[in-house]
Amino acid sequence: RATLLLLAQQLRARGTTVFMDFADRKVAAQFKLAERNGARAGVILGSDELAKGELVVRDLVERSEVRLALEDIEELAAVLQRMGA
Repeated sequence: RATLLLLAQQLRARGTTVFMDFADRKVAAQFKLAERNGARAGVILGSDELAKGELVVRDLVERSEVRLALEDIEELAAVLQRMGA
């Protein structure tokens, strides 16, 4: 959870709006909630991604994904900006 909070803080510092869902929901349910709230993109950072040192950015409109290194905050912010998030 600390990694998620730090990531959110770093993105917010770069002007990105961040919504976090800490409820015990499946990923699909979290993305449906994000879409209902007008989100353009979602970031997946689960235990598998943490173990690999990466995260997944999912474009909720185009239905595409991109994997990025967890420490590459600048690239993450750029990808989210290109997606219109």
